[in-house]
Amino acid sequence: MTRRVYIGNSGGSFLFRASQPGVDVLGGDISRMSIYEGQVPMVPKAFGEVDVPYNISLSATVTVNIPSQVFTYPPFILIKSTDGILPGTDTVGGWFVAGTTPRLQLYNRAKPAVTRRLRWWAFAEL
Repeated sequence: MTRRVYIGNSGGSFLFRASQPGVDVLGGDISRMSIYEGQVPMVPKAFGEVDVPYNISLSATVTVNIPSQVFTYPPFILIKSTDGILPGTDTVGGWFVAGTTPRLQLYNRAKPAVTRRLRWWAFAEL
């Protein structure tokens, strides 16, 4: 059975790790750990909400500029609909676009075909 979680002393070093499925927490590569002791925490860098009209096409999106933020790496984006629709390719969602003005492209393909308020958060390393 694969060890997936370890908290304790291992060879004189304190470890706090949780591995990805199928990876032994003590023998697996650090890149395969979901959580590890040297990991830099993620913090919210920007957030907001916007009304997104229904449109079945992914080419019809709402653009949200993320002001005054510089991301070394693409941020982790969390999107939530205020009416409880779960994000997905056939419901609501979006993607991050890098550049001099970073932005999100948000879409609403969820039934019933109504305008939805989407809340979003951009998380990056501390």
